[in-house]
Amino acid sequence: MLLTSFIGSLVIFTLVGIASSFVKKNQTSDYLLAGQSVSPSFVGLSAAASWCSGFMFIGQIGFTYQRGLSSIWIMIGLILGDLFVSQITHRRLRIKSEELQQESYVEALLDSDSAIDNLTQKISVTLISTIAIVALIGYSAAQIMSSGVALESILGVDYKVGALITTIVITLYCFSGGIRASIWTDFVQATVMLIAMFILVITAISHAGGLSGWSNSLKATSEGYLSLFPPDLFNGNPLFLGFIILGWFAGGMGVAGQPHVMVRFMTLKDVKLINRARLYYYLYYTTLYLLAILAGLSAKIILPNLESHQYEMALPMLSNLILPDFLIGVILAGLFASTMSTADSLIISSSATLTRDLIPKLKNSYFAVKLSTILLSLLALALAIFSQSTVFQLVIIFGGLLSASFAPVLILKSLDYKIPPKSLIAMIASSATLTTLWRELGYSSIIYEVAIGMGAGLIVGLLLSKRVK
Repeated sequence: MLLTSFIGSLVIFTLVGIASSFVKKNQTSDYLLAGQSVSPSFVGLSAAASWCSGFMFIGQIGFTYQRGLSSIWIMIGLILGDLFVSQITHRRLRIKSEELQQESYVEALLDSDSAIDNLTQKISVTLISTIAIVALIGYSAAQIMSSGVALESILGVDYKVGALITTIVITLYCFSGGIRASIWTDFVQATVMLIAMFILVITAISHAGGLSGWSNSLKATSEGYLSLFPPDLFNGNPLFLGFIILGWFAGGMGVAGQPHVMVRFMTLKDVKLINRARLYYYLYYTTLYLLAILAGLSAKIILPNLESHQYEMALPMLSNLILPDFLIGVILAGLFASTMSTADSLIISSSATLTRDLIPKLKNSYFAVKLSTILLSLLALALAIFSQSTVFQLVIIFGGLLSASFAPVLILKSLDYKIPPKSLIAMIASSATLTTLWRELGYSSIIYEVAIGMGAGLIVGLLLSKRVK
């Protein structure tokens, strides 16, 4: 029954994606933006599913298992930062993409789809495109890795085989229908993800003796586990919590630097529907995040003695212990849905960047953009198989690089700042460099490196550019 429900879900995901090919047009604009014809519900849920990713099911649940209720500060910071920056960027991004016929996120950063004429412009485009492709591939690898971990934990399938299966499914439906296939499958996958998490949390609470038993068990776990303010969180200084929240608030603002999420709002059929799309996005995002935290707390009760290397397997291990086979298959499908809904978006975004920005001669080649989908998928698979990093680490590294490098540019553009090519290069170079150095020097425990990188980029941008309105 486990295999039946899991394989059945994968078949549905694949068929939905392939079905989108029946309404596609063999044009790059359709492959990359679905002809800007997507409804607000599909945009909102697709964006949320793409943003939540395997980080939610693997990384966040594992972190909550380790840290307890205080892990909620990540959620609070991320969502508030995301909500704040969306007020600035979403509407403007959709309007400009139509006005300037932009089909990729990098074009949106440059505010142009015209030919690049001088050396400085070429350097800026190459810098942005290279960072985008490297980070998007690394981020994709994290999602593929999540699926491999889940298959190995639940089904005993070799990790590399699980990663390969994930890559084949994603490539198959992305190749068939482009971003429309990605959005359609995201919608179905988002639904499965939500159902799976509800089932798991409700079953776990019941397994722990109902709400009262669940609550009492949590209180008995360890000192400070249910505290929002455990002593070590402050590091001896109450201001430390402020730095933590500020760091994750910046991480939430960093969604403006995530091509695979922001491009969803570029596909919306009418800019007047932007608030409705955002409503779907935040309702889904907040609900799923709360469920992930509850699942992590539940795992601590039912599986109290996991080793540190097992934290990221808390979800599949919990499912194996308390659910019947059929529902384990649903949970596994939900986990796969979370990884695939992000990985497919990342692959399509990197394909757009490669063919429209890094190699502009291919920008109107429908064949080239589809071929790049296959090649970039294989690169992500290779990284997932050979990387020694965890899912959480890959998401933090590559997702943070995207956020810190690009969010400041889009924010200032949305506030009507004119950023010359040299200033653009300085912004991105300073953001990417400081983000990397801060993390490598071990200061991320003080404040999330994205806050440092974004702060640097915004300061450089404000100093070197002018507001035109």
